[in-house]
This record gives sequence, structure tokens and C-alpha cells, in this order.
Amino acid sequence: SWRAESTYQKQSAFAEDEKEFLKLAKKLRDILKLEEKVKAGESLAQNQLEKVNSKETLLKEVTALAGKLPGDSDVLEKTQDITALLPDTAVKGIERRRKQELERRQSREKKQEEERRAPVFMCRHDRPILSVCVSADG
Repeated sequence: SWRAESTYQKQSAFAEDEKEFLKLAKKLRDILKLEEKVKAGESLAQNQLEKVNSKETLLKEVTALAGKLPGDSDVLEKTQDITALLPDTAVKGIERRRKQELERRQSREKKQEEERRAPVFMCRHDRPILSVCVSADG
């Protein structure tokens, strides 16, 4: 079949860091749900308790990954619940870095637009004219 022979590979809209951030965010949401169950008085299995105890390390990993996210990424806006768990200093640093990257991108785009609009000198010949031919009729 032509589908089996195809070399097309679907490209994800997310970068690798964004995918990893979303995976960790899902794990943190699971932990938050388990913590709600504990508050409600339910008892947890051993593996669930281990998961709840790993919350701090997951938060550290999420904080580190949030700093690596591309400036144009909208993952942080989509995961406000997880962003709220991050330390304020980390969030401020991330926002500052993203703002700087946005400003750099805008200035680069502005510069490219100016370069496109700038007049370009074009000579008519690539090589100098060495001889001229004149026809017999004038």
C-alpha cells in the first residue's frame, strides 16, 4: 500500500521542551487530584502516596523546563493552574525573558521589513561592455 511506503512524518506543533512540560503538568495535576482525595479523607495506595511525595521534584523539573520554553510558546498561558504552583521569582524571570525575546523578534522583523523596502542599486550589466556591434543599415 502507498501509505506503508510513505516517508511522511507528522510534525507536532509543539517543541520537545513544550511536550515534556505538558507531560509533567499532567503528572502534577494527577498529584493535585490525589491530594484532594486525601483532604476528603480517602486512603491512598502505596504507589499513589509515592506519587504525592514526588511533587517537590516534579515542581523543580517543571520550573526548569518553564525557563527553557521558547519565547513564542503559549504553553504557560494554557497551563495557568501549573504556572500558579511555580515560585514567583521563577515566573517573573520567565516573563522577563519572554518579553525580551518578543522585543528582539519584533525589532528583527522591523529591520527585515526596512531592508526589503530599501532601494537596491542594480546595474544593467554583470560584466563590462567590451565591444559594440553596429549593423550595416545604420
